[in-house]
Amino acid sequence: PPPATESGPGAVDRPGIFLPRRVWIPASVMLVVAAVTGFIWLGSFRRVDFRRNDLLLITEFENHTGEEVFDGVVSQALAYELGQSPHVSLFSGRRLSDALERMERNRGEPIDGVLGREIAEREGLAVVLEGAISKIDNTYSIGARLVNPGTGETVITRSVQARDRQEVFPAIDRLARNIRKDLGESLLSIDRRDKPLARVTTGSLQALRFYTQAEAHLRQADWEKAATFYREAVAADSTFAIAWSKLGRIYFITARTRDALDHSARAMEHRDRLSDREKFYIEAEYFRYRADYDRAIEKFVLLLDEHRDDYDVRMNLATTYMLAGRFDAALAELEAAAVMAPDTWYMHFALGNAYGGLGMYEEARDQFTRVLTNRPRQVRTLDNLSWLEVCAGDPAAGRALQDSLRAVSDRPSVSTEYRLAKIHYYQG
Repeated sequence: PPPATESGPGAVDRPGIFLPRRVWIPASVMLVVAAVTGFIWLGSFRRVDFRRNDLLLITEFENHTGEEVFDGVVSQALAYELGQSPHVSLFSGRRLSDALERMERNRGEPIDGVLGREIAEREGLAVVLEGAISKIDNTYSIGARLVNPGTGETVITRSVQARDRQEVFPAIDRLARNIRKDLGESLLSIDRRDKPLARVTTGSLQALRFYTQAEAHLRQADWEKAATFYREAVAADSTFAIAWSKLGRIYFITARTRDALDHSARAMEHRDRLSDREKFYIEAEYFRYRADYDRAIEKFVLLLDEHRDDYDVRMNLATTYMLAGRFDAALAELEAAAVMAPDTWYMHFALGNAYGGLGMYEEARDQFTRVLTNRPRQVRTLDNLSWLEVCAGDPAAGRALQDSLRAVSDRPSVSTEYRLAKIHYYQG
């Protein structure tokens, strides 16, 4: 607001700025000072219309350094730093993949500023984080801006500098603190949950670069390439706990159970230095692979206590309830998650599994059919639908679906062969 005047309502005595009488300041210098002061004022005091657990999309920060090691790394680093916040929910993971699919875009496509704003507008997000890293001599500069996706207006700008490569991670730490403050999080909350980037991920820039590449392939469900880069990440830093855990997850998904057990154990060895978010995730996966579902559920629940709107965590919790045979609890979690992502193929797939586990076969069939309407060759859905038909009393229909899976599959599937064996048994 404009300052109060002596004669107007609410007049106040305002302190002046006093200079020694003999000091002379050129007008040009005063103009520069005024411009810089205005910029700092805007950066320090403007606020975004962002409420607790609103969603933030981080776009890929442009790399103007000429050094490939920074490709995608700043965005990934900020995602981990901002992910510690109970105030900020990131639009990432499966939510982002599903949004790209609805837009008929490649799920592994880099999210630049233009695409990021388009996604945010379509998904109803209040703000997008954009930025760039550049280099002059040996000094790195990282600039960030919070952008209104509807208008393209830059609401707040922030920048930090690093004297050399070793100072880049601490600079990102400072930048993340400022962004959290700009989004309305209290300083007390930030201080309580603000572990340095080198602790929650890795101190190796190269390891984080490999991890970033792995995450891009994971978003496309390209398990082999993702695993290759996760292996490179842990080779560069053997204490990189979250990379060990993600590699274990891929092995678990691809039925390499012994490797999953081994790599999740390696993650557990280095988890104590992490933030609670990463630590609980690693512990939950560790227990899940060992069929200790009660303890895995306990860890996922602790995660949700801090991050109520984390879609991926809630889906993982629902899946773990189903593995434990607690289909009613799974359905409750899925219904809560459906508010965040009501019409995605994976949501229908998961609901089909929960309804099937509860013996609600018509409801389950309806959910699987919704998936297959848009994804007629979705292998997991066809596989589960075939077993649903067996459970509903039509093993011949189940076998026909498994035979069709064999026809479209590029290689033998553990799941398909196992289902067929069970179907043969049920048919005598």
